[in-house]
Amino acid sequence: MYNYCDKGYDNTNKKIDDFSKKHPYCYIQGPTGPKGETGVKGDRGDTGPATIKVGTTETVSELENASVSNSGTEKDVILDFKIPRGEKGEIGPRGLPGEIGRTEHIAIDETETIEPGEPAQVMDTFEDWVHHLSFLIPKGEKGEQGPQGQQGEQGPQGQQGEQGITGPQGPIGPPGPSNITAYGIRYSMSDAQLNLQQAIDTTIPLNEKGVALFTEYPDDNSIKINESGVYLVSYFFTGATNEDCSLTTSIRANNILQPATNTTSEFQAQIINNISGSTIVSLLKDDHITLNIKSSITVNLIFNGSTNAMLSVIKIS
Repeated sequence: MYNYCDKGYDNTNKKIDDFSKKHPYCYIQGPTGPKGETGVKGDRGDTGPATIKVGTTETVSELENASVSNSGTEKDVILDFKIPRGEKGEIGPRGLPGEIGRTEHIAIDETETIEPGEPAQVMDTFEDWVHHLSFLIPKGEKGEQGPQGQQGEQGPQGQQGEQGITGPQGPIGPPGPSNITAYGIRYSMSDAQLNLQQAIDTTIPLNEKGVALFTEYPDDNSIKINESGVYLVSYFFTGATNEDCSLTTSIRANNILQPATNTTSEFQAQIINNISGSTIVSLLKDDHITLNIKSSITVNLIFNGSTNAMLSVIKIS
């Protein structure tokens, strides 16, 4: 227990009674009394200050006015600012020049053709700012044969060559005028092409017509017989093909093959060759005689522009 007075307090071991006698104006604190009742609730204090935060700051056109708006509440204020753009400042001083850059270059080193089906590759070796490119390109598949090109213009006349070998014997000519009672001749001078399907007989077009005696020239490239009898039938053909093949010519009457009139010859691509022959056959009035041709494979038959096909009939009895 402690003693309190308005003079200095000497914290000694003297007994309380002795001290009280010497200092009658001091008092001694008694024990704590019981807790009193709760007092009356005081009045409500003033509202504390609101919180303020900065929300957004937006730069607007220099023609608009500056503005501040509250996107929060009265207590929790969030201020959003709109600030007009200022005038453009003067151009600043020019900066120091940068270091000179280096330019990359591309060089094609080699291109190699590889086997079909292998993937194409490009290899890039970069050295001293140069891209060295090497290509591996697979060989393409063989394409289909293109269409026959148009005949080119005639070239300049070449030098005269050496005399060639003797050609094959031509067809038998017609008898003298005193023995002829009927005859006809058709021929072609076309430079067109004729497509021959494999093993299919095709009539050779004979657009040109000679003098006819008791014969006619219908539109089917035939010679029509107007008198029955025995006839000497002669023919020849000259041309080239676009591929190696065998060509067979024949004489047909009303599209029926006449005996011993098949003639076969081997043709090499783009090389002019000829076939000729003659036969004696019995023909009837109104028979249609044609010169036909067929190939061992499908080819294009190329005419040379001069007289390249001929068919003639001469009645000999």
